[in-house]
Parts: sequence; C-alpha cells; structure tokens
Amino acid sequence: MKRAIACLIDSAIIETIFKLIVSGIVTHNTPYTGVLLSISLLVFHVGYFFLADWGWDGCSIGKKLTRIRTIVPPDKRNLYLATHGTLKTIFLAFFPITMIYYIIKKRLPYDAWYGITVVKK
Repeated sequence: MKRAIACLIDSAIIETIFKLIVSGIVTHNTPYTGVLLSISLLVFHVGYFFLADWGWDGCSIGKKLTRIRTIVPPDKRNLYLATHGTLKTIFLAFFPITMIYYIIKKRLPYDAWYGITVVKK
C-alpha cells in the first residue's frame, strides 16, 4: 500500500509543479492549447520518473516519504531506465484497474517484467 501512496504523492507533486509552470507561461487560449498542455504533462510526468529512476536510483520523492525503494536487477537496468517512466504513466492513466491488479497480485503489472523487488528503507 505504501507504493500506491508514494505514487499518489509523486503525481500530486508533478501536477502542482506543472500547474505552477503552465500558469506563468500560458496567457491565452488557442485551439491547440489543450492538446499541447496534455502532451506537455505526459512528457513532464515521464521525465520526472526518468529522473527518479536514473538520478535518484529509483527512489522518487513519494518513495522517500513512504520509506520504500525499488530494486531492479543490474541486467535489466538499462531496459528499466528506457521504459519505466512511460509504462508507469500508461498504467497511471488506468489507475483504478492498475490498483485492482496491485491489490490482487501484490505487484504492479510491469514488476515481473523488470524483476523488481520493493524494500523498506
């Protein structure tokens, strides 16, 4: 459950920072503003998790606050770094389904692909 809370914390951080940045930049509405903002939010979201995976060794702010850490086997690290942020964003888009899966299986859908284990700090 700590992992779900960490994800919600990270998402709240991402949304807040993104809204602060956008509110200072977007001054008028065009037909493409909504699409550009949606794409920008997705890129920002993937970038945040890439930074957490690569720069903070898989320990995002949400994980630090909930005192957990994910461990990825060294042989899958490059694949993980290249794809995890995108997969996490996709699975967050289907949050209710992902949460049901997590509750039943005690793992996120991509954990087995990467061989991820979660440890308490």
